[in-house]
Order: sequence, then structure tokens, then C-alpha cells
Amino acid sequence: MKKSKITGWIIIMFLVISISMTGYAAETKEKLHIPLDAFHAGEDVEDGYQLEMDYGKEQENLHISFQTDGKEEGEYPVSVFENVEEVFKGYSGISFDIFNQGQEVKMNMLFSTKEEHVFVLEDGVDVVLYQDNTCNVQTVEYGAFSIPKDFKGSIYIPFNSFTGGEKAKNKELKRGIYGLGFTFVVPENAKVRLLLSSLCVLPDEDVKTAAYFQIVGDKSVLRPALGKSYADYEVKFYNRKGKAKAKPQKITYELTKDGQEAKGITIDDTGHLVAEPAAEEGIYLLKAYNPKGVFSSMEIELKKSWTETQKTDNGYDASVVSPDLVTEIVSKDSILMNEKFFEYVRMMAVIGSVIFLTYYYLRHRKAKEQFKKEFLEEGK
Repeated sequence: MKKSKITGWIIIMFLVISISMTGYAAETKEKLHIPLDAFHAGEDVEDGYQLEMDYGKEQENLHISFQTDGKEEGEYPVSVFENVEEVFKGYSGISFDIFNQGQEVKMNMLFSTKEEHVFVLEDGVDVVLYQDNTCNVQTVEYGAFSIPKDFKGSIYIPFNSFTGGEKAKNKELKRGIYGLGFTFVVPENAKVRLLLSSLCVLPDEDVKTAAYFQIVGDKSVLRPALGKSYADYEVKFYNRKGKAKAKPQKITYELTKDGQEAKGITIDDTGHLVAEPAAEEGIYLLKAYNPKGVFSSMEIELKKSWTETQKTDNGYDASVVSPDLVTEIVSKDSILMNEKFFEYVRMMAVIGSVIFLTYYYLRHRKAKEQFKKEFLEEGK
């Protein structure tokens, strides 16, 4: 009887563990690949754009080309969209590879949810571009981010960067979508050729690990006319969800100008930058490397100090003149500029004053005694 009870408990425990492990395995997420074979033109695409989309089945990539020849001066959006049903619960962001074979292109991405809301990238959110060990964090401006000319790399966008308006919450995006799309924005007389591939959704796993990082600090520094000018920079680490909570890594900095080592301006491993008057004005490239050699970059402009460019309301130059340019009133070699000479003069003046006062005291005393003697003799 006891043996049967023990056997029963063992079987129950085994079933519980099996169910738990099955549930855990079910929660383990892998990359979710989304095919690119069902894209079609958006409603804003006219015949004049000559939009062409060609899906390569073997390479699983999508060629997109269009042009804006003959358009008036301005910027023109071209959208592509595909119907696809997916649930993003347990996923943190989306990534895709892109090869921009033409000029710079601005773009945005959108999702249509099952609640019939559209989620897009609004101004102020971050998008991460990876290319040749470069981590470039771009901020969306005017409803788009830029894909540089000849860019060939991957793009990662945290789901937290997508917003769907006041009534749409971010959790709605993870409950399910029925479509996604891209909007490309280019100027007049542009020819665009893009190659999209490896569109996939990344899971929440390892959210504590840094997915990307960026340099934070002033984008312009004043070149001092005298002395030194200072600025401080730091590197912020973000996890896959785009939150600045990832574990920091050791960072090394590099500062260059026109591909050459910067002169007259330095930065140490703490991010403390020092600029001297000898530094050349212009654009400097600051890079921050992590231990794996991946770097994030930031352009810094070194400008003239306001003390060199200040003007009055009437337009007169009121800037502070460098001491080297000030006309000498007295030569530096003059005896009047010799500090020891003035010390000697002061010492002689003190000695002279003591001698004079002593002489005056003695003369006054002698005259007083003589006056008293003569006065008394007359009185007798």
C-alpha cells in the first residue's frame, strides 16, 4: 500500500515537472522571420514614380526602386505595405538589413494592429543603424530617419519607439498586427534603389545585455582664446527594449579631424575633453569603442570663443584681443618692467624716509634746546 502511494506521488511529480518544462519551453522565444514576398504599393504611389518591387525567392530579399524625375521642388513620400498576421508578445523589437544603392533616403516604418490603429515612429525616438562595427543611433526628426548613401547594414527599432496616438497603447502592438509597411521620403529628381532582407522580430531574452549604445554630450565646444576649454561626454547603454538600463561596459575614446589625429584637443577614458587655443576650428569625429571593437560616433564642432567674435549694436568689434596682439606701451626688456628694480627702489625709499625722519628729529630737538637757552638768558 505504501509502495503504491510512493509510486503515485513520483508519477504526479514527474507529470508536474514535465508540464512545467513544457510551459517553459513554450515561453522560450526565437527570432520571428517575416517574409518580404507580399509587399504592394501604398495608396500615395502614383504612376509617375515608376515604383518597381522584385522579390528574390532564393535570397529572400526585396528590391525596391522608384524615381521622382520631373517633380517640383519638395519632398515626396512613397509607401509600400504587406498584409501579415503576427503576435509580438514576448518580443522587444524588429530588425532588417538594407542596402541603399543610391542617394540618401529618409524613411519610417508602420504597423497596423488588430484594433485598427496605426503605429509609427514619431519625432524624438531612437533608431539604431549598424554597419561595419559601427553603432549609429539616429533620432527621428520630421517623421523620418535617414539611410545614408551606400549604406549596407542592419537597422534595429525597439517596439517602445512606436506610438499609435492617444488611444493606442504600446501593449496593443504586441497583441497582434495584420500588416506592416515602409514609407520612403526623397526630394525631387531622385532615383532610389533599395534592397531589403532579413526582416525579423527579436525576443525579450537577454534584455539586461547592452543591445546598443550612444555618446551623450555637447555637439559644439568653444575654442578658447586663452587658457583651456572643457566638455564632458558619457556613453549610455540600452537594452533591446530601448531602455537605458543595460550593464555598462568599458569604453575607450578616439578623437579625429579629417581622418587624422586631433591636435590641440584631447579626450581621456573618462570622457573629459580639453581644447586649447592651438586647436583648429571645424568638425571633429568622436568615437567610443566597446571591448568588442564596436563603436558609436558623434560629430563635435569646435567654434571660436565669443570673446573673439563679440560685436556692439553698431557693428564695432568688441572682442577680447589676444595679449600677443596688444601693442607694448613699455618694452618687456625695460628696467620699468623689472620687479627686482622696484623692490630696490622701495627699499631705498624706506631707508631714505628713516634717515630723513631721524635727521628731522635731531634738528628739531637741537633747535628747541637752543630756543629755550636764548629765551631764559633774555629773561634774566
